[in-house]
Amino acid sequence: MLREHAFDSGSLFALTMELDQSAMDQEIARDYWRTFYYALDPEALGVITKHWASPDALNEAVGRLRVHAAALPEAPPPAETLANARAERERILGELKAPWPTWVDELEALLEDAADRKAFHGQKLNAKNRANWLNKLRDWANDPEAVTPDLTDAAWKRLTPEGLAEIWKEGPPPTHPALDALAELRDRLAELPEPFADLLSHAVHWMARRRETVQRRRAELGPDDLLHRLDAAFQGEAGDTLASRIRAQFPVALVDEFQDTDPVQYRLFDHVYRLAENRGVVDDSEKSAVLLIGDPKQAIYAFRGADIHTYLQARRDTAGRHVTLGTNFRSAANMVAAVNRVFEHAEANNEAGAFLFRKKQSESLDQSASGMEHEAHGAQEARHNERLGELSSTTQRSDPSAQPFSQGFSNPVPFQPVAAKGRKDSLTRDGAPQAALTLWHLDSETPLSKSAYLRELAARCASQMAALLREGQAGRTGFTEGEDFRPLAPSDLAVLVNNAGEARAIRRALLERGVRSVYLSDKEGVYETEAAAELELWLAACAAPDDDRALRAALASPSLGLTLAELDAMSGGNQQDELAWEARVMQFRDYHRQWRQRGVLPMLHRLLADFSVPGRLLTVPEGERRLTDLLHLGELLQQASSELDGEHALLRHLREAIARPQEQGEAHRLRLESDADLVQVVTIHKSKGLEYPLVFLPFIAAARPTKKTDLPLRWHDDEGRLHLSWKPTRRYASAPITNGSAKTCASSTSP
Repeated sequence: MLREHAFDSGSLFALTMELDQSAMDQEIARDYWRTFYYALDPEALGVITKHWASPDALNEAVGRLRVHAAALPEAPPPAETLANARAERERILGELKAPWPTWVDELEALLEDAADRKAFHGQKLNAKNRANWLNKLRDWANDPEAVTPDLTDAAWKRLTPEGLAEIWKEGPPPTHPALDALAELRDRLAELPEPFADLLSHAVHWMARRRETVQRRRAELGPDDLLHRLDAAFQGEAGDTLASRIRAQFPVALVDEFQDTDPVQYRLFDHVYRLAENRGVVDDSEKSAVLLIGDPKQAIYAFRGADIHTYLQARRDTAGRHVTLGTNFRSAANMVAAVNRVFEHAEANNEAGAFLFRKKQSESLDQSASGMEHEAHGAQEARHNERLGELSSTTQRSDPSAQPFSQGFSNPVPFQPVAAKGRKDSLTRDGAPQAALTLWHLDSETPLSKSAYLRELAARCASQMAALLREGQAGRTGFTEGEDFRPLAPSDLAVLVNNAGEARAIRRALLERGVRSVYLSDKEGVYETEAAAELELWLAACAAPDDDRALRAALASPSLGLTLAELDAMSGGNQQDELAWEARVMQFRDYHRQWRQRGVLPMLHRLLADFSVPGRLLTVPEGERRLTDLLHLGELLQQASSELDGEHALLRHLREAIARPQEQGEAHRLRLESDADLVQVVTIHKSKGLEYPLVFLPFIAAARPTKKTDLPLRWHDDEGRLHLSWKPTRRYASAPITNGSAKTCASSTSP
């Protein structure tokens, strides 16, 4: 559009589309580092490197926020930010420490008097600990540079009103401001001003402006820039003319997966098709229509900029023109009924609704008018849906009288139960139909560690899956439709996970029970695998076969399969077998020659064959995965070698890809190692839109505290405006229970 309508959009006629702008972004990050960080004193630079050890780390952090730059406030330059934060921290610390020299003396006298009276259990607060703890507090209060008292966990607990109450024997425990203050001190210290937010905000804005300058100088665009340039063109003087020309060129548009639209994309559609006004005919001379197809419950790409509140805005703009798909044509009836039951319960018993968007309506006249308008639009939608037969969900709606929150509330994303016309078979065990949705609950008196959680639930899930597969082999468990019965097979089973760590846990547990599986992910790449590290060793030895250290490192890699005796014979000591060593040197010199003459991929095939790597890997757990990764890497390197000069350049390319795997293209994503009849382990994001007969979610209750790398967190206010928060919270997974077409099994643990 920019090139085709260059006059109206104000764009250059010659613009280059650059899909990979990582090199430009890295150079801008280095420019920023030189401009603002080089002149800092060592103490200030130490604060910077605590957050980002290098320009590349800063570039990675900025890249995650580039799409949300507009929501970040402008911030002062780093030197000013650091000075302001230091001054404010010193002021607050001074206020916190001011009373403590007096308090410590008073607290010491109080505790010594109580000890003389034997008012508390002396073993739980002995004289040595009392003196040590109070001295630590005294040192902290008198040291202007100290931030946190050097107290043990026992001291933090005992020197509080609750801690003393536990050990006090006579009468009520003493009260003192120091005890109350120490109970809150950790939280107060954690809230000390940090410069991180302002440092990152300044970097994001400065680098965004520099990026735009560089791109204009190069007449270059990235994929996201196309949207922003067109958005800016619509805001210009010729914006209406440009929109009219595009609308005349494309009078009808269909946008699928609309729930993944971001605010900029929606503004573009709205500029062209004027969604709030469009009723199919703009005027007598210009007809247009736009169809937006989406499901807000599938809006899972917020990390890519998608915004559910954009969907809600479109829903408001198109009120009265909605059509709802009221029938599920994929899943079995009992699976649909189970999902309906779960979400109907949440809709009826949670004030915020099943999807947490329901809110109390205002009593103002404006809200009342809005409600009347909404009812009118709802009636119009109902009539429209009735004309569409099975597309309509109006006949499936719950009885409003059964909904305790139906009056006085508004809900832009209500749950609407659907009918089922999907698969007709059902899962049966020994002839008995099985429940479509099963929840496993693991009782635990104390919170589980991450490793224990993964190990325990992976073991239980894998045991259940193995038992089902054994019953399938015996003809006891399978899918029944009328008189037909199909035994359960491994490919019928899928395990949905959040990340590679969970995938490894369940695959290991399955393998221990003799069940093979494959892993599908849209995040993990081949440069992050152990195979990449091994291949780097092999190529280093092939590029320099006379380098003893490089050759020994390659020969010691597990996949080559040399025994300890063979490695010891070439270890370089007095007992080295010189003939065996010389044979290996000559062997790798031959690989070097083949690499130069035929390319890296044929050389890799020869190396794998000489060391019998395929046969060995296919006999060990996860061996097929590693062999697939090795061959995949060989193909990627063969392709890259056409643009690189020499073996060392290709080796450097591999090392850089291993160091920065997130900057590689889609081609490096893990490939499916086998299409055999195996259990499928799939990430939740990868599973979107896919369907499996029997789904397991063993780790769906996983939660973790927010890490610093997660910040800032995105949230929206009641008006749908995006905000960024620098306060930590907890992250919880949500259950994609609708991926199961016949049965879904999820797990939870005690809180």
